[in-house]
Amino acid sequence: MDPTLHEWISLALRWMHVIAAITWIGHALFFNWLDAMLERSDKDGVEGDLWMVHSGGFYLVEKLPKVPPAMLSRMHWFKFEALLTWVFGFGLLGVVYYMGGAALTVDPAVADLSAGAATAIGMGTLIGGWLVYDLLWISPLAQRPRAAATVSFALLIAVAYGLTHVFSGRAAFLHVGALMGTIMVANVWMRIIPAQRQLVAATRAGEEPDRTLAARAKNRSRHNNYMTYPVVFAMISSHYFHTFGARNAWLVFAALFVASAGIRHLMNLRGRFSAPAAAVAAAAAVAAIVLTMPESEPTGRADTAAARLAPAGAPAARSAAPSPATTGPPAAHDTAPAAAGAVGRGAGSIRGVVTYSGPLPPPRELTLAPGCQAGHGGRVSLQTVRATDGKLAGAAVWLAGTPPGPIPPPPNASVEIDQAGCMYTPRVATAQVGQPITFINSDPLLHNVHAFAGDDTVFNRAMPARGMRMAQTLDEPGIVHVKCDVHPWMSAYVVVTEHPWHAVTDDAGTFALTGVPAGRYTLRVWHETLGERTAEVTVAAGQTAHVTVAFDAPP
Repeated sequence: MDPTLHEWISLALRWMHVIAAITWIGHALFFNWLDAMLERSDKDGVEGDLWMVHSGGFYLVEKLPKVPPAMLSRMHWFKFEALLTWVFGFGLLGVVYYMGGAALTVDPAVADLSAGAATAIGMGTLIGGWLVYDLLWISPLAQRPRAAATVSFALLIAVAYGLTHVFSGRAAFLHVGALMGTIMVANVWMRIIPAQRQLVAATRAGEEPDRTLAARAKNRSRHNNYMTYPVVFAMISSHYFHTFGARNAWLVFAALFVASAGIRHLMNLRGRFSAPAAAVAAAAAVAAIVLTMPESEPTGRADTAAARLAPAGAPAARSAAPSPATTGPPAAHDTAPAAAGAVGRGAGSIRGVVTYSGPLPPPRELTLAPGCQAGHGGRVSLQTVRATDGKLAGAAVWLAGTPPGPIPPPPNASVEIDQAGCMYTPRVATAQVGQPITFINSDPLLHNVHAFAGDDTVFNRAMPARGMRMAQTLDEPGIVHVKCDVHPWMSAYVVVTEHPWHAVTDDAGTFALTGVPAGRYTLRVWHETLGERTAEVTVAAGQTAHVTVAFDAPP
């Protein structure tokens, strides 16, 4: 589908979904407020009434336990708002998260699902979630509401846990929200409206309505009431990457569910204040904030500039990235001349090639929004294993351990990683401890740079504007995974070493390390998909050692 047409369809569905949701939730909140504010009436057959003034007029509302048969034809049913909210919402879910190869749903760093598998899991969650919920609340356990509510909450958080381990965090939160929305709409159409129809039918027949039907409908309405604010959070969470991008995002969701449901409970208390409820809601909100904090202090310094890229004549980032199917890392580089001078005459060099044998994994096709697509000339595919004539590009190479002698200081020159066309370029880079690493946003949209060392967040910073630059230094060696939580296919890797003898293989699979102190070394070669290989190499003063490292296709 044409990206612009795709965006217009998404806009239309989102627009109608929001309008329908405002109408539905507005009515629900109003009637909940109305029930809380009704005053006891002295009139026979009237449970309560309320005088109101609005828009230049006065209104009298009366709540009756049953309606006169003559009024049945004039009665308004509140039902289509809920249905339309779900219809437009499900259409939006399909257009944004299921079409286009499920690009926003699948995070290869979490689970490398196919678009079909992701769609099946998403739809299965909605259908299966409603069935489990409904069976629970028509089972004998429903006679113990607190126990049933506890089980319901535990099951919902289990779903959140499961989805955050198969989907991108953004898609996981949206699907949990969609599940709650599906339950709420199904409550209206499959439990509340049928009960009301039976009450109306009994009234038409002149029979006494079964009040248990009203009680059951009211119970499902109460569930909808407490799910309203958590659903609203889930729907807006896609704009806040620090929530769905947290390490334990499912716990963040659980905490914010408790906080928002607690706020809803406080609003249900008819003006009374409950210190325990307020304390629980506040504690849950604080827990959510704590959970989104980095697991460790960011290493080194970070400087972010919300300025345009450097003017003409100064170093600047590329304005657009070529297709990731053909884009490679920069040409294999020699280490800085300063490094060679620092070790004196007892230095040599290492030159090598990294090979790959076997078929290439199939590329993953991506359908990107216009803001992302603008950086590409045509169809976009993601290929993490790139090899030409058996030579592997994009593999990081460095010396294991610390070479003997003095270690040259980190260079002042920055390693630049651009975000262009919603892709990181280069995808793999190397840097020395303490060397600046500059992230650039060349796209006219929000990215966030979320860096992980293992499972721990090192830093997580927003880059919302085109032309922003952020410099970061890392003070510990290791492999740092960088991703954008907003666009889950975006990943980059920075191999940080204690010394300057590191490189990334070019499109010909070659690399060079110069100024290496004479000695025997273990050479480490790492690829994001294929793993790691090592090779033993001996460097003689004034000589060049040649080495070949081979990778095979993954099983």
